[in-house]
Amino acid sequence: SFVTGEGRAYTVVPVGGRETVIAIDRKSGKTLWQTPLGAMDYRGGGERGAPGNEGGDGPRATPVFAGGRVFVFGGKFDLHALNSATGAVVWSRDLIKEFGGSEITWANAASPLVIGDRVLVSGGGSGQSYLAFKAESGEVLWKAGSDRAVHSTPIVATILGKQQAIFMVERGMVSRDPANGQELWHY
Repeated sequence: SFVTGEGRAYTVVPVGGRETVIAIDRKSGKTLWQTPLGAMDYRGGGERGAPGNEGGDGPRATPVFAGGRVFVFGGKFDLHALNSATGAVVWSRDLIKEFGGSEITWANAASPLVIGDRVLVSGGGSGQSYLAFKAESGEVLWKAGSDRAVHSTPIVATILGKQQAIFMVERGMVSRDPANGQELWHY
């Protein structure tokens, strides 16, 4: 899928065995830049579908455009912020190496959630499965919880006047306060 901003369309495609972000001029269709990121080794995830439905391996998550940045959450739980004009990597975080996360079957397919000045994801390990990073720098703002991630993208909602980040994880639906990571409810 594509996301648009600043007259460009951004997506992630497979190039040379890597998840590669590309920017396309929306008027001309010309590729403006491409930035290779993480390895595209999904342990045969695309070939495990129903007979006759073998979609092949390829990037799973849609990038997010906000504030002159393109945020990409890779199949190996690697989170990147790119300069939307140039494709230069501004910062990267590896949730498996840095935060004790673990791969899930068929790889991560969730997109990051950008709320104001922060980027929220799930995929870290015990005590830090939910993470908020400063959009500008990648600095950790908070980490919380011990839930295992699934392939679902979180959403933001305002319920009874309270802004919430809602995640689907193995134990069900979980609402977190985007400001501090506190669990508000789960179902």
